[in-house]
Amino acid sequence: MKFGFWSILCGSAVGVAALVWLLRAPDRGDETAGMTLIVYCAAGMRQPVEQIAAAYTAEYGVKIELEFEGSGTLLSKIRSAPNRGHLFLAADETYIEEGRKFDLLAETIPVAVQTPVLAVPAGNPKSVRGLDDLTRSDVKVVLANPELASIGRTVKKALTPGGDWDRIVARTKGPSARVSFVGTVNEVAQSLKIGSADAGLVWDTTARMFGLEVVPAERLAKARQTAVIAVLSQCDQPTASLRFARYVASRDQGGIVFERHQVDPLPDADTWGGPMPEIPVMIGAMLKPGVEEALRAFEEREGVRITPVYNGCGVLVAQMRAGQRADMYVACDHTFMRMVEDRFEPAVDVSRNRLVLAVPRGNPRGLASLADLAEGSLKIGLAHPVNSALGKRTDDLLRQHGLHEKVHQANTVIHADAGHMLVNQLRAGSLDAAVVYRSNVLSSPEAAERIEITPLPWDDAVAVQPVAVRRGTSHRYLLYRLLDALTSETTAERFRESGFEWVHRR
Repeated sequence: MKFGFWSILCGSAVGVAALVWLLRAPDRGDETAGMTLIVYCAAGMRQPVEQIAAAYTAEYGVKIELEFEGSGTLLSKIRSAPNRGHLFLAADETYIEEGRKFDLLAETIPVAVQTPVLAVPAGNPKSVRGLDDLTRSDVKVVLANPELASIGRTVKKALTPGGDWDRIVARTKGPSARVSFVGTVNEVAQSLKIGSADAGLVWDTTARMFGLEVVPAERLAKARQTAVIAVLSQCDQPTASLRFARYVASRDQGGIVFERHQVDPLPDADTWGGPMPEIPVMIGAMLKPGVEEALRAFEEREGVRITPVYNGCGVLVAQMRAGQRADMYVACDHTFMRMVEDRFEPAVDVSRNRLVLAVPRGNPRGLASLADLAEGSLKIGLAHPVNSALGKRTDDLLRQHGLHEKVHQANTVIHADAGHMLVNQLRAGSLDAAVVYRSNVLSSPEAAERIEITPLPWDDAVAVQPVAVRRGTSHRYLLYRLLDALTSETTAERFRESGFEWVHRR
């Protein structure tokens, strides 16, 4: 393990649970061998994607069937037969948005960036100098149909506000017609390459692939688009599809091929990391009931290995400061996120959890508030004020209300690194009371039956749980898909069932 994970596991009971999960995870690196994936691919991406698919098949034994058309044509195919096919590589995001409106697409991964350009044959025989020349009577223009191809839709949107589009397409009719439409960007480029047209609008990447000359056109430069690969919603092989999509989009696999074919990959694209990359995630122990099902489902669908480390947030922060890597951190409250915020991108709040006074069912000592803990001769469980976010917040509350010295001097205080450890001691009868999170009790049906809780009434007796992705991670897009899974309604319901309040809004 590259980041010293074994040393973390050996020091913690909750780490043992993570070790069990790690050992139970099957090696799914070869499970997709022999499968066939159908990929609908924008025509302008044909050359690099054919090479990427061939390399993937040779390496992993997965057959890739590619169907090339304009993005609009491909989306129509998907709408008419949503059960057929696995992936859709669209030349721009507008087709992805449209596909999502019809619930045709699931996960998406950006692949490359493209800019529409004015292209002419090598040598520019008609001396075309700009968009205005596309209305010259001696210039024959070819365009991609905006109903069928991404480039057509993009340039129409870019040129309509200034009236350029209408002036150009007005020349498609009548005896002096000099503008024609074709179905794909490659057909536009081919017409220019063989000299059957004098000018056309294509992607910059397509112009480079076909050896065309580009004429500066400032009005097109701002219409930059991102090509995106998406898993079809009714895809019957989501894990194999996501794995190939990650390969296509990765900067050290597909990205190299795109660059070789003059296509600009995303500068912050993920690395491949093999068919089953390992993603270390550090999680405050109290959050385990809320997140573990989402982590397992994500791991299974994406075909990756999630290695969760559950512990008190103080312990997790210390481990990160000592050099342990966490590609994502799910913290028990803002205090412990702030301690390492320089390592992470801006955090997202997902839930709230209230501190409670927990006592055995029947409350034999009649304890109803923190002030009652000062009466003395009690065995009280408190979370560790350094190792645990719960302990830090509890310690602060006791000091704010003038109870810290009384509670610690009058009673036997037992510390633990996490609230669920105190709940276990309370259930075992070794404590008279404990201050824990509401979720520590309610997430366990057995604990909820045997323990009573009284919420602490103060506003500062509530902790908010943030989630953040590590800055500079090699799997940023994958981790933001994981963040989507951790903020889904399914996960929200699991949090609510475990005693949390859900605060995230999509």
